[in-house]
Amino acid sequence: MLVDEALRDDRLRTYLERYMADEAAPTLGDLPGIDLAGYLATLIERFSNPRMRDTLVRLATDGSNRMPTFTLPAIRENREAGRPIRLGAAMVAAWAHYWALIGRGEIAPPEVPDDVHAAEMTAAAADPNPEAFVRIGTLFGDLADDDTFLQEYLASRSSLVERGVHPTLEDLLA
Repeated sequence: MLVDEALRDDRLRTYLERYMADEAAPTLGDLPGIDLAGYLATLIERFSNPRMRDTLVRLATDGSNRMPTFTLPAIRENREAGRPIRLGAAMVAAWAHYWALIGRGEIAPPEVPDDVHAAEMTAAAADPNPEAFVRIGTLFGDLADDDTFLQEYLASRSSLVERGVHPTLEDLLA
């Protein structure tokens, strides 16, 4: 699936806009001379451009490097500052759910991204204990011991498994 196709779903688009504005942007600090709201709007515009032909699989490739570099530090910083982490934790839950679907054969190549930790993530995502995924120490460190993160992650993971993507997004955006 292409990124622009995914962003035609208003729920996904709104989720991404809110995540960037509410959870990612506050971690950037002061950026003199940067119109952050304009920049975020430009990112959405770029991701929504059908001429870009960018795939979701390409964006998911090397996730075990990207998540600990971008998403997980934002979650940690927001926790330390007392800011919300619900959307970031849901992103982690969606990532785990994706690897669980791969492990069950519901997603097959070419829709499976290359990742050095693919086997470990697939096994952990398929574990009956939903905490197993965030207990991969090389990826999450001690984040799984953060009660607030764990509660948010487990709530989203449970919703994804039991109810699916769209109802989960609707709850997150309500």
